[in-house]
Order: sequence, then structure tokens, then C-alpha cells
Amino acid sequence: MEPTLKPETQSLRLFPAAIALGAGVGLIAAAFLWCVTELKNLVWPHHGTGGHDGAIVLACVAGGILVGLINVFAERQRNEAHDLAEAFADAQSVEVTSPPSFSVISGRAGLGIASLGFGGPLGPEAPLIALSTQLASRLAGVLRVTREQAVKISMAGALGALFVAPLAGVAVQTESDSQSRTAVQRARAMGPEILAAVVAFIVFIKLLPDSDSHPFEASGSIAPGIGINLLWCAVAAVLAAGIGRLTDVLIPRVRALAIARIPGGPVALGAVSGLLLGASALVSPLILFSGHHETQGLLDGGHATSELVGLSLLKVGVVVVVLAGGWFGGQIFPLAFAGAAIALAFGQVVDSPATMALAASGYVAACVVNLRKPVLVLVIFMFLFPTSTWLAMAIAMAVGSMLMSKEPVAQH
Repeated sequence: MEPTLKPETQSLRLFPAAIALGAGVGLIAAAFLWCVTELKNLVWPHHGTGGHDGAIVLACVAGGILVGLINVFAERQRNEAHDLAEAFADAQSVEVTSPPSFSVISGRAGLGIASLGFGGPLGPEAPLIALSTQLASRLAGVLRVTREQAVKISMAGALGALFVAPLAGVAVQTESDSQSRTAVQRARAMGPEILAAVVAFIVFIKLLPDSDSHPFEASGSIAPGIGINLLWCAVAAVLAAGIGRLTDVLIPRVRALAIARIPGGPVALGAVSGLLLGASALVSPLILFSGHHETQGLLDGGHATSELVGLSLLKVGVVVVVLAGGWFGGQIFPLAFAGAAIALAFGQVVDSPATMALAASGYVAACVVNLRKPVLVLVIFMFLFPTSTWLAMAIAMAVGSMLMSKEPVAQH
């Protein structure tokens, strides 16, 4: 019979597994985003050049139909919205249940690639977390670790690679484990999780050196200082938090309503949502894709106050529509885009020149309210904005924390 190991010895045994899992997650992240990018280049060769309205709508509808077909054959018509909340829930369930089959895992990968490649206003974090944790759960026995340990380490690696912020993985574990692990246990687990995140980050950057992690810029923006502009950032955070909360409430309800009211099953849902996505993209091409690149367009200026408000609300509406239609992706950057747009609109109303701080406040507050992981959100976005905005971001995190619901909105 194998002797019982001290906790310190058990933790040391996790480090080789953390290196292996981190490297694997970095490889998976690079492969997944490479596939998404290649599909985008194939589907959207003229994106941003104008004059291709019919092609835009056709691409979105085709993407919706493909999403529907994958949902029929691979997803078995799951009723939950395929978003970040589902990815986190699946990761927790796979810690204690039997690992999913490779056909299920490949179906999730295909659904994520199709959803993002065809212009879905969603981020890659949900599919990547699902892929990483599900594959890790199957490899736990080979690596001589428990499924719970493999899942937590791989999630840290996925977030560290994707957001180019190794501490993001630790942040999500700290906030997710408040009930399941003691403070001492969490501290012991941080070593392997940090190592996995760093290794995943290095592998990801080596394979995709041009990954989209460049900080934002805004000419003419001033630091908010300690004064009226910082107050305006706090007010903007309240508005952005409202955007996040609205999305939180709408996603499960619209998903349930769409399933109940639209005949034809997942394919019809996908086609209808694709049509609405295409129609919205004709209003503004900024609606397509996650919103990461598109945020720089907001910061470059040239948008009227009413246009910024419209973009914020339209982005939220389209995110809800595609998730209701069965598309698969995360809501971090889409919500951040919507939060930044409403914050910049408010900044124009009060004539504040602290553009970067306002956008940063909107980014943080909208996502904190929706994801209910304040530390994770702050860590992710700190590296996208200058240090002069960090105080405003911390205030926005506090505002979002006070306004967020403590429990996810129930599926109806």
C-alpha cells in the first residue's frame, strides 16, 4: 500500500505535471487561435473595406447554420448558453465526473472555431477553457494527479496564455475556490498553477508571437488624477456595470425563449441569429468579432455620443442573440467593448479628457458585474491600459463588486 504523503510532498509532485499541462495548454491555445484566424481570413477577405453588404449577411447566416449543425451532431442540443459561465461550470463538473469523450471535445472545438471565425461577437476564452480542462481531465491518470488538480492547473494555464497574464490563472482559482479549498491549500496550489500559466504563456507566445495583446493607446488622453475626472470614471463605472448586469439577465432568458419559440431546432436558431448578426454588422462593422481590436477604434475618436451609446447597446444585444442561437464563446471582451463605449459616451457628456481611464473603468465594471470575478477581471485588463488608469480601474472593480449579483441568473 502506497504511504500517505505529506501535503508538501504532494505539492512537489504536481510541478512536473504543471509543466506538461502548461505546455499542452499553450499548444492548444495557439492551435485554436490559429484555426480561428485562418477561418476569419477565409470568410472575411474584404472585412473593413466596405461595399460588401450582401457578403457580410451571407457569411453570418452561413456561420449560424454551421453552428446549428454542430450543435445537432456534437452538442446534443444542450439548452444552456454556450458562454463563459457554462465553461466554468463544465470545468467544475469534470473535476468529479467521468471525462468527456474525444468526440465531445472535438465538437466543442469545432463549435468554438466556427462561432469565432464567422464573426461571432464573442471571445475565445470559453472554448479554450473547455478544451483545456476537458483534455486535462483525460490525462490526469497518465500524469498521476487527480482530475481536480489537472483541471485547476490547466485552467490557470489557459487564462495565463490567452490573456498574456500568468497571474490571471491564479486569480480565477483564488476566487473560484473560496468554498472548496482552505487558504493554506490554495497557497500550496499556487506554485503549480503559476508554473503552468507561465509555461503556457511562453509556449503560446513562441508559437504565436503576433498574438493580440498590445496595450491600447489614445492621443490627447490625460491621467485622471485625484479630482473630478476620477469621479467621472466612477460614475462611468456605474453605467458600465448596468450594461454588464443587463447582459447577465438577458442571456439565459433569451436563450430559453429562443429554444421555446423558434421552430426548427438548433439549425433554425443558428440561421436566425446569424441573420440578425449580419443585419447588425451592416449598421456598424464594429459589432463583429470580440471587440478587442474594435476598442482601439473607439479610442481613436470620431464617434458621436449617440453613436457610442448605440454601439454599446447593439453589442450587448448581438451578444445575447448569438448566444441564444447556440454560438460558443466568452463574453469578456464583448462586454468590455460595450462598457468602454458607454463610458466614453458619458465622458463626452461631461467633457472629460481622461479618455483612457474612462474606457478602462468601463472595461472593468461591465465584466466584473457579469463574471462575478473582480480580481480576475482587474488582472486581465491591467496589462492593456497604462498605469495612470489603474486607480480608476480599482475603483471600477469596487463599483462592480458592489453592484454585481452574488449568484448567476437562473436558466428559465
